[in-house]
Amino acid sequence: MRLLEGLAQGTAGTARRAGSVLLALAPAPAENVVGGVGLRPVLFRDGHDVGSSSVSAGSSVTAGSRATRCYPRRRGPVTGPGGPVAGRRGWAMLTSVGDMGDEGGAPVPSPQQARAQASAITSGRAAPESEISPTSRLRTLFDRPRLSPGQRRIAQYLIEHLTEAAFLSITDLADRVGVSQPSVTRFASAVGFSGYPALREQLQAIALGGRGGSAAEEYRGNELQAAVDAEIENLENLRRDFADADRVIDVGRKLAASAPLTVLGLRISVSLAEYFAYAARRVHPDVRLVTRGGTVAYDALLQSREAGGTWVLAFSMPRHAHETLGAVRVARGAGLKVALITDLALGPVVDEADVTFATGTGSRLVFDSYAAPGVMCAALLQAMTDADPERTQARLEEYEQVADQHQFFLRD
Repeated sequence: MRLLEGLAQGTAGTARRAGSVLLALAPAPAENVVGGVGLRPVLFRDGHDVGSSSVSAGSSVTAGSRATRCYPRRRGPVTGPGGPVAGRRGWAMLTSVGDMGDEGGAPVPSPQQARAQASAITSGRAAPESEISPTSRLRTLFDRPRLSPGQRRIAQYLIEHLTEAAFLSITDLADRVGVSQPSVTRFASAVGFSGYPALREQLQAIALGGRGGSAAEEYRGNELQAAVDAEIENLENLRRDFADADRVIDVGRKLAASAPLTVLGLRISVSLAEYFAYAARRVHPDVRLVTRGGTVAYDALLQSREAGGTWVLAFSMPRHAHETLGAVRVARGAGLKVALITDLALGPVVDEADVTFATGTGSRLVFDSYAAPGVMCAALLQAMTDADPERTQARLEEYEQVADQHQFFLRD
């Protein structure tokens, strides 16, 4: 017996009969939904529903001695050998067993298509305070629009060196940052404390609360291992930030809806911008990459706005370029909204952005590494694919056809 793949609404229309057995996937009860998508395989034999169970997207269903992988594709009616199955609407697909294909039938999803279908971000409640990263708590604590440049330097130093700075005297902190002691006192007042001792007490509570006694802290190893440990810490902080994914989901929808979508990255930030733009073009019809500063960037941003664009995704990694600040200001002046991925929670570029995702960068080696910003990019890309799944699938299918036709990639 073979189970043949058929697509639901808008593609194959109805499933094909394969011998006497067909498998259709219908929506699962709410308690069986895993990862946002639940499917209930319905086995048909000679036109009759002979059994069902619950399965989540990406899991296997076994028929006899042969198994098949299940991926949701389109929303539409589930169709059996005798026509649509009454009362069953939702994610529907018939999947082949054995060669996973069908002469004249729908193609098997590529790994990238399957990942796009099965990795949808689900909205969740905000994390409890114990799960919020120390960096995020400090950003919230220092989120004041009227901080002076000197006060911003103090805030940034505390964010970047919390575990050490939380135990410094006011004299030592002023020396480390390069400001006067009265400046530190005024900073403490500006962020809502009676003085530096009260601020330091809060900093110590945050620092001690965020220390888990990890193996990385107990044994740092050599400098290369320490660099990896620092990136692991950055990723752990990002993971805590992702406990509430609503902001990522919201910005992903807005980026997906902006046509054209401009991606800006200058100097060291070019690599991240190029990666994001390369991937975004697979699921978005008009992505414009800007990697040259000055008036060239200004022209591109103004043209994007004239063409109907509404959002710019900008990258600003250290050392932060003056050109990036100028380009972001031009974008805002033209009426574009700016989403910013950066390592800073505060600063002039952050002040100009509408939405900021601050992620740590690895800075223990000669040149910085970008593990957390890379994951941040992937999260926004996932949110963009989730925003318009029909467009995502259509574009990925079209790209796979072109890639096969022109042999873009080596066979695994």
